[in-house]
Amino acid sequence: MKRLLLLLLVCTICIKANCQNEPTKDSLNVNKDASFVVKKAKLDKAIQVDMESGTANILKMSKPHSPRKAWIMSALLPGLGQVYNGQWWKVPIIYGALGGLVAAAIYNDNQYTNYRNAFIDFNDYLTYKATGASDPYSGKTRWKKVYVQDATQLDESGQEWFREALKNKKDAFRRDRDFMYILSGGFYVLNIIDALVYAHFYNFDITEDISMGLQPTVGYNPYSGNNYGLSCTINF
Repeated sequence: MKRLLLLLLVCTICIKANCQNEPTKDSLNVNKDASFVVKKAKLDKAIQVDMESGTANILKMSKPHSPRKAWIMSALLPGLGQVYNGQWWKVPIIYGALGGLVAAAIYNDNQYTNYRNAFIDFNDYLTYKATGASDPYSGKTRWKKVYVQDATQLDESGQEWFREALKNKKDAFRRDRDFMYILSGGFYVLNIIDALVYAHFYNFDITEDISMGLQPTVGYNPYSGNNYGLSCTINF
């Protein structure tokens, strides 16, 4: 009789333990919902699962800083990538430098145009004069914009000097204009590189704690016993 009662008691304990471990309908629904949430969550969100209640919460995380987006923005509009990186103070510098370079390029282009036209007209005048025509020259005289004196009153050597001077000025302004164009393009590319590089280091942790510490150390060697020394620690 005692054995029978003992057997019934053991069976009752086992059945109760299985009932406690068997998942209920509500817990199945919670796990199913949590699994659905995990599958549907985007990469820029984190899942916080409460192990006691079985519920899942979606935590909104800030999107990672994109270097690709930074350089594309600066390529479309200089300074826009710097704004995306939070470096507003660079925008006046960028536009000040680009504005100065463009203004210099425009000035040199205007001067080049004036001296080119003056050289063309004066060269035509010398060609007309070489034909031995007696009537006054009736062509364009745009060299008067860059030379206040009457170049037609110069002697032969003076007129040849004036022609070479116009040619040299023309070539110099053209060279300076092209150089300004190159500098403008280089600064534009530098603006893109700056936005790209800073975007890569946007989330880089740079601590202001740069220090060095000295502290004694004690070690143990089974052959020589205790060893005493000094350790140096650098934090940066």
